[in-house]
Amino acid sequence: MTNKKNNNTNNSTNDQDENQNNQNQNTNVENSEQNNIQKNSTTKNEKDTKFLDNINKQNIEKTKSIKSKVIKLNSSIAYLSYVNEVQIYNEVKNLRNQTIGFVKSVHNFEIEVYLIVENDDISIDEEVNVYLTQISIKFHDKILGSVINPLGDFIMSFTSREELTQSRSSEIFQEAPNIESRSKLNDQFVTGYNIVDFMFPVGYGQRMLVIGDKQTHKTEFFIETIKNIFVNRQSCNRDKETICIYVSIGQKKSDLSRFINDMIINKVSNTMIVAATSSDPLGLQYLAPYAATSIADFYAKNNYNIILIYDDLSKHAIAYRELCLLAHEKPGRQTYSSDIFYTHSSLLERSLKYKNGGSITSLIGIESFESEIDYITTNVISITDGQLFFSSDKLKLGLKPPICTSLSVSRTGASVQLKGYKGIMGIIRQKIALYNQSLDFYKNYKEECDKSVLNNIKWGLYIINLLYNTNNSGSNGMLKQLCIKSIIEQQLFFNNYSLEDIEQELFINQINVFISNTINEIEIEIKKNASIINDNQKLYDYIKQYVMNAHNKKI
Repeated sequence: MTNKKNNNTNNSTNDQDENQNNQNQNTNVENSEQNNIQKNSTTKNEKDTKFLDNINKQNIEKTKSIKSKVIKLNSSIAYLSYVNEVQIYNEVKNLRNQTIGFVKSVHNFEIEVYLIVENDDISIDEEVNVYLTQISIKFHDKILGSVINPLGDFIMSFTSREELTQSRSSEIFQEAPNIESRSKLNDQFVTGYNIVDFMFPVGYGQRMLVIGDKQTHKTEFFIETIKNIFVNRQSCNRDKETICIYVSIGQKKSDLSRFINDMIINKVSNTMIVAATSSDPLGLQYLAPYAATSIADFYAKNNYNIILIYDDLSKHAIAYRELCLLAHEKPGRQTYSSDIFYTHSSLLERSLKYKNGGSITSLIGIESFESEIDYITTNVISITDGQLFFSSDKLKLGLKPPICTSLSVSRTGASVQLKGYKGIMGIIRQKIALYNQSLDFYKNYKEECDKSVLNNIKWGLYIINLLYNTNNSGSNGMLKQLCIKSIIEQQLFFNNYSLEDIEQELFINQINVFISNTINEIEIEIKKNASIINDNQKLYDYIKQYVMNAHNKKI
């Protein structure tokens, strides 16, 4: 019995010891876990601190400037003594905090800077500050109605608005958005010109080239397009938030003044002008299209449709060629720089339609010589989504805009057209092609022509008059275009006039009077049914029937 008791006592003692050991082990585990948590939190805090320190360091480095000295100077280009950390497009300022240029290339022994000031404002051995930030354009959100230079400096206002304080900054040289942020082009930008909107439709986000010799009314086409957008912004929902940015590159001051006066007379308030005239430094002319595109990108990301007009890129190419030759770069074809294609493609690739935002639609002016397609024109044609060819021969015939239909094309085509505008492109192309063939035959074999040849000529003149010479100005421009489309599709007035009558101005004058009276009646009627206005196809169907009835009453 005594042994049993002793055994029981020993067992209980052992159990107590085991329990004590387990408690000690649990305590040790808990202590180790707490230590690990403390270590992890300490490590995390250290990482966060290091991360914030790195960000602060980067921000300090971005605002940091490095002193350098001008060692060489020629027209439009300065060479600075080499310093570390400098990259291309870094901003260069003098000691008076005035931006004098930007870094274009960095070598082991010197830094090449494109100047945006006159040579008198800088001298050899002068100290300058090279900032580690890219050169930027500064502007105000409400800069519309103003003329600025490529750095954002206010020049004048054409809407009686006072100078605005610069509140935003955007890097001038930016990479084009990736394909994931782009959307398919499926919405038409209506220019107000029948020949363009029916045959060569332009979609929001498209890049359309405008080619033509001097004095073929390219700038007039741009002006009228801007005015049509402004006047019709209330009648077309798509144009309610449309902004126009006009870039003047290397133009004469007198030409720019005429453009500005036109904006003042028409009180156009949805447009801004970025100007670098022929008297400005070459570096400023080179910057102009990039600066305007940066502003356009800001507005497009804020859900605006931007119409960006480059007038023109051939002068931009010439300015860049002069800069490259002054920098003693090896010339390429036609003495242009070897990277001229990249220069323009990197610029125009920034035109797009955002998936979750607005769009940038580019109208790119290019000046040709005697209607020849040169090196720069060929490059830009391969980058863009279509071209409008302005012909001096068409202008001599009194056609405005003098667009040559056989050389012009839109690569988006009917896929971007409004529903009410579709279906007429094929008819017009066929009739104009037959007209051109029949006209050539008539000139050579006049005595052998039969009625079919004369009928084709009559058809061609009928369509050309309606496309080129009808007036679509005013707040009801879209209604007028739909009215003209219905006249062509239903062949109204065609049999009422002879070939000789259609060649006279009387024909088109009577058509314009009919359209004007009919549109006034239609506007009164559709106000009673506002739902029609928002559906382009229903609106066209309504106009088509109304025009037919009005034509029958007139007859």
